[in-house]
Amino acid sequence: MLCAPVRDEVLRILRDKFRASESALDAARATMASAREIANGTWLPPADFPDADDAPIIAAALAAHADLFVTGDKALLELQAVLSLPVIAPREAYLRLRGLA
Repeated sequence: MLCAPVRDEVLRILRDKFRASESALDAARATMASAREIANGTWLPPADFPDADDAPIIAAALAAHADLFVTGDKALLELQAVLSLPVIAPREAYLRLRGLA
């Protein structure tokens, strides 16, 4: 499942952090085009939310009833959870998915 804010964030990270080539970005776009599109979430962050730019991504995860929110963002990790959605680091997600945590 995918919504526009998540798709845009994935492409931004691939471009800015991983310096993906245009052909790699096109491949990512093609892969994401096959995902089921969901509506943007409607959750609004509290006033003290660490980064308002991340709110649409959290809202999408909540709307999709995600089991986990995986991020390397230190400010979001400090929250530990948003409502009932656990916020965990990639390493912890890997360990959980492998049954090691």
